[in-house]
Amino acid sequence: MSDRIFGRRSRAVGADEGEDVAPAETPAGEHIAEHLNIVWPRVVDDSVANSSDAPGSAADVYVESDSLPSAPDWRVPVSPDPTAYVSTDVSNERSAVQAAARPAWLSADTILLRRWWVVLLGAVLISAATFAVSKVVPATYSSSSEVVVLVSGTDVNATTLGANNLASQYSQVVNSSQVLSMADKLMKPPGDVPTGSVSGGTVGAQNLVSIQATAASPQLAQARAVAVTDAFVKYINQQVANQATHYSQSSSAQLGPIGAEIAQTQAALDSAPPKSTKAQQLQSTLVTLLAQRASAQANIAQTAVAGRPSVQVTSNAGVGSQTAPRPTLYALVGFLVGLLIVARLVVYASRRRTATWSST
Repeated sequence: MSDRIFGRRSRAVGADEGEDVAPAETPAGEHIAEHLNIVWPRVVDDSVANSSDAPGSAADVYVESDSLPSAPDWRVPVSPDPTAYVSTDVSNERSAVQAAARPAWLSADTILLRRWWVVLLGAVLISAATFAVSKVVPATYSSSSEVVVLVSGTDVNATTLGANNLASQYSQVVNSSQVLSMADKLMKPPGDVPTGSVSGGTVGAQNLVSIQATAASPQLAQARAVAVTDAFVKYINQQVANQATHYSQSSSAQLGPIGAEIAQTQAALDSAPPKSTKAQQLQSTLVTLLAQRASAQANIAQTAVAGRPSVQVTSNAGVGSQTAPRPTLYALVGFLVGLLIVARLVVYASRRRTATWSST
């Protein structure tokens, strides 16, 4: 076997150079070897192998696939790599082992059905604790009143729009220092009205101003709301009156020339002879000037009254109601939140206990 020569042309051991080994009958199996490019040993007859004329022994005679006669194009199926089956089997076996080692989780519904009493008990305890804590926290009470803003005029749309705009402006001065200082004086029993305890705003963006006051007791909240409401109405009325007076004064100043002319005419009439033509003319001029001044004053007064707003209390402040804390509401919210939290904890604890048992 050590003397075997592999090459394009195989020769028998001891053959002369250039002398090729004659091909023999090739079995059917060697046709397959031709397609697979496999070098098989040539099978020779025993007599030839033992004959002295043979160029060499049968063990020394080999041929290559190129020397095989032509054969039909046989398609030899090639088996897949056996390692693929081995790896697949090992992977499946490993998955089966991991699945067997993994704990069998119960669904959350099943766990909760088995431990429903634990979830309910935990939610009740959380609700009771929330209610108890809410009772300990100091309570806050609130009382409110409403004031309407009116604007006089003949045009309904204009007066309504003007009243709404004024209500939005007036709500900004509810907790102003001027109103609160007046409320301190009007409060019964006398007391202090802190700035943070009073707030104001409009109701539905209409001509209604809401005044709200808070305190540690229902009675104190009501007293603060009443005092602030009275002070607010008084302050707004004073501001409106001051504006009307200022308008009247500024308008009356425009009547100065008419007043001076009336004075001159009156002086000339007093110096003129009675029942004279001059006296009659001066008397007529004086009457005309007085009528003009009276008409101008009437117009000024009417204008001042027509555009003057007014405020009136429509809803008096009542006894304060508790706004915070609300133990019943907080307890209900705590119960619902407790159900969710305890349910999650029960499911987690049950699955962790199952995993611990499986590992042991």
